[in-house]
Amino acid sequence: MVRVIDILENFQDYKVHIISLENLSLSQKNMTFFNAKGVISLLIHLIKLRKITFDVLLGCNVDNIYFQLMIKLLKFDEFHTFDEGIILLRDSKWQPGNLDGIYYIREFDIQYQKRWFFLNKIIGIPIPWGLVWELSHKHYTFFDPDKISHPLSKTREVTYVKRRDTARKVERIFLGVNSYWGWTDNYSKRGNKKLYQESLLRAADRLNSLNLNIYLMHPRENDDLIKLLSPETIILKNLDGNEIFLNSLSKDSQLTVYTVMSGAVYDLDTKIEIRYVNLFDRFKQEPYTLWINQFNQYRKSVDPDCDEAFEVKF
Repeated sequence: MVRVIDILENFQDYKVHIISLENLSLSQKNMTFFNAKGVISLLIHLIKLRKITFDVLLGCNVDNIYFQLMIKLLKFDEFHTFDEGIILLRDSKWQPGNLDGIYYIREFDIQYQKRWFFLNKIIGIPIPWGLVWELSHKHYTFFDPDKISHPLSKTREVTYVKRRDTARKVERIFLGVNSYWGWTDNYSKRGNKKLYQESLLRAADRLNSLNLNIYLMHPRENDDLIKLLSPETIILKNLDGNEIFLNSLSKDSQLTVYTVMSGAVYDLDTKIEIRYVNLFDRFKQEPYTLWINQFNQYRKSVDPDCDEAFEVKF
């Protein structure tokens, strides 16, 4: 997603419509987000958008059937593409069992791509990937043309997109929450999907306001919340030994660790700053403050000179 954001820097003056199969956190004012959960949902979105003639249709996974439906059903003046990965640099002749050249085929192989071959003949999609590139007016690449020759540069304009600085100092980390109990203790609300989504959106807004560098997922946490986090936040999943990881990081930088009520903070180095976040407003103020005070008492008993933890208010 970070690569997409880098490319969209080229479209600051446009109103951007984004269709995705997953929820994404996109806060830019010029963007409208459409969540397509499957083929039917995607078709409904595309039908609604048929009245619009877009200036540019932008995409990368030209072999993806969902994107092929967009090419077929949407109206647009220009079609722009960008690198999916290094596979686009491999442009030798395609042969079964060899990925080289697979993205530049001009017709499907009836023996090895039988399904795509007959669908193309019957309904016109999918379009062979090599022919899709011929529709492209402009291609965006992440590979420096002074170092790597891009195959598409032989036939069309290729624009180099310089990536933003990816070497960021890690300073703010959030300890994730068990999805089962994280958002409410009220069992009468647990089956309410609307309230659940509202809670997720509010929690994501709060987390994004913290400008987190890393989000450490809880072992029993699903993807519902992290899909809404900023693309700048690194998501780490199923990491064994959070305490060891965090204490190791603190050797080289000053860390602030945010938590709802994780017991892991008791095992952290006392020079790591701790901030409590009542993320889903799950806890009443008095018992939550009492919990924080008890943690501070414990920490002071370990290191009388350590900074006290406190609650972040929103």
